[in-house]
Amino acid sequence: MRSGRIVRVEKRRNPSKAQKQQGIMDGWYVDTAEGSAEDKWILEAARNTDVSGWPDDEHSCEALGPRIQGNPLNLEEHRCVPFNLHVPAYADVPRSYTELQAFLTGLESRFAPGHLAEGIVFHHPGGRRAKIKRKDFPRT
Repeated sequence: MRSGRIVRVEKRRNPSKAQKQQGIMDGWYVDTAEGSAEDKWILEAARNTDVSGWPDDEHSCEALGPRIQGNPLNLEEHRCVPFNLHVPAYADVPRSYTELQAFLTGLESRFAPGHLAEGIVFHHPGGRRAKIKRKDFPRT
């Protein structure tokens, strides 16, 4: 972001099975390309997002919408939600395995009321984040 405008959009690349076998476990980011069919929906999400009030900086986001990840929130348009700006804060999130599993089972999305949240992201004061999803827990 520079002066209220998006100047660059990147997408995450996860390692392939072969790369994981070579010990590459963490994903990395590459630029999107205007006109690329592969990048169409993430770029539409960026264009649909009001960024006018965002400070100059890099902002990691989750792209959401009808053509992204099966649209589990049943959204009508694509958009980006920044992890560092519009973060819903939850008081008293449990930390034990069973309590966290029960908490996520009924957690409603703050971005699409009436739909379950995919999961929760824990933010450390040092900037690290950890995401835990409902699907990370085996069904009982």
